[in-house]
This record gives sequence, C-alpha cells and structure tokens, in this order.
Amino acid sequence: MTSKPEPRGVVHNGSETYSAGMENSRKVVRTFIKQVLECVGEEKYREFLLEEDRIRSTVCIAEFGSADGGVSLELMDTLIDHITKLVDDHTEVLLVYEDQLLNDYNVLFRTVHTESSNFPSEFQSKENVHVLASATSMYKKCLPTGFVDLAFSSMSNQWLSEMPCHIRAGIFQSDCDTEELEAYRQQWKKDWKQFLMCRAQELRLGGYLVVVSFVTDAEGRLNDHVGENSFQFFTSIWKEFEQSSKITQEEFLQTTSSTYTPSETELLEPFHDNMQTNLHLVNHTRKEWNYHLAYLVMQV
Repeated sequence: MTSKPEPRGVVHNGSETYSAGMENSRKVVRTFIKQVLECVGEEKYREFLLEEDRIRSTVCIAEFGSADGGVSLELMDTLIDHITKLVDDHTEVLLVYEDQLLNDYNVLFRTVHTESSNFPSEFQSKENVHVLASATSMYKKCLPTGFVDLAFSSMSNQWLSEMPCHIRAGIFQSDCDTEELEAYRQQWKKDWKQFLMCRAQELRLGGYLVVVSFVTDAEGRLNDHVGENSFQFFTSIWKEFEQSSKITQEEFLQTTSSTYTPSETELLEPFHDNMQTNLHLVNHTRKEWNYHLAYLVMQV
C-alpha cells in the first residue's frame, strides 16, 4: 500500500498575480533607481555603513506597502549589488517586506524566493540575503528603533488606515462631496504624519527614506488614463448596477475605496510644520507618467 504524498500546498504565481498587472508601476520604480543609488552611493553613506560602532554588520532594507514584492525586485537587486560592492561582498543584507495583515504573503515569498517566479531576481541565489515579512500596519512602528538603513515605499501612502466615511455618490475620492472630501483629507494627513514619524524612529541616524507618491495635478485630478478618467468609468458601471438592482444600495456603499491622493502641497506640508521628528526632506521631484507622481528623499 503506497502512502499518500504529503500535501505541499498550491500558491498561484502566474499571470494573474498583482505584480503581473503592474508593469507601469515597475517602470515608475525603474525611473527612480538612479536617484536611490545616488543616496547610497555617497562616500558619506559608505562611511555610515562602515562605522566601527555599528551594533551589527547587517544592512537592513525595508519596503512598506510591498504587496507581493514583484514591483520592487529590480530595485532590490540593484541596491543589494551596489551596497555589497560599496562595503564588501560578505555583507549580510536583511530585506523586510511590510504590508497589511491580509496581504498574500504566500505569493510574496514565492515571488522573491523562487527561481521560477515571473520576476526572477539575482538575490534569490545569494546566501548573504535574508528575507522577512511584517504584517504590522505601516501606520505603526514595524521594526526596532534605529534598525533600518534604507526604507522604501512606492505608491502605497494613498491607502488610509481607516475609512473616515462612505462615499455616497460613488467609489473614489473624485466622487466625494465637500464634507466627505474633507474627512478623507484629514484622515490622510493624520496617517501620513504617523507614517513619517514611525519611519523616523526605525531609521538609523544617517539612514534614508524614499517615497514615491501619487499626487493630484493643479486641477485636482488624480489621473488621466489614456485620455479617459478610469475612476469615472468604474463609478458609472457600479451606479448602473445599483440602479438596475444587480447590487443593493448597501453593497454600493461598501465598495467605497479607502484611499486619498494628496496634492503636492499636502505631501510636503509636514516638512514645513514642526513635525517633532529628526526626519528632514533632502529633495523632491515631480514626474508626469500615466499618473501624477512625486518622489521624496528623506534622511534622519
């Protein structure tokens, strides 16, 4: 009698994963790799990594809002290669991927560990690279004080820690009335400040935080996707579903998106106020893509 094979589990890592549909996001991150390398390529940063009084010899890189890890793989490969050459080939590198509790961490580990992944990376075969994950909200402190050398977050700070209210006329920020929009704005401002304060605690003195953020344009538009506002398109379909009784009004309300896209002024506001943290803005860049984007480099 033959024994049944031990169940191994099945993790989907094919064409329908999050990263598989995020080629535009990978292109966005790719455009900023040079600027990230400029941060860690400074002689001052090399001295920072080689300080004699370092408690540990490990370099810690943390990504916040990482999803399945596929969007940033090229950046991580480049960073790890650059840092090990900057210091030495035996440097231990700790990669920490953070996302919400319900993120699919099976797919994340499959993406960053497996050679057959849709997005193969060089660090999969490097014994000095160690990958961990955190399911703690990025609006809380996720790592020990002074532990992180370089933190990165790409297009994730639009997500709110909680929904301030339902959007009665639609799904997205662009569907808000004046009162709803102000509620979302205030929630985002609170979350953004909290995010920055947490990262400031986690970064080692001299470490960098790099953030790529969606921003609105001068007219307050979120994006102009291929000449058509995709948000209006989705909202119109969902409204038709409600009007034709395919979904109930309650179901319509439950599809409210807990996101807010700030203006560039709102994004930079904490650095003009007394944020009570040692995190300061090194530079910021505006870039027009299919979306309106801002790139921020901060340092403690």
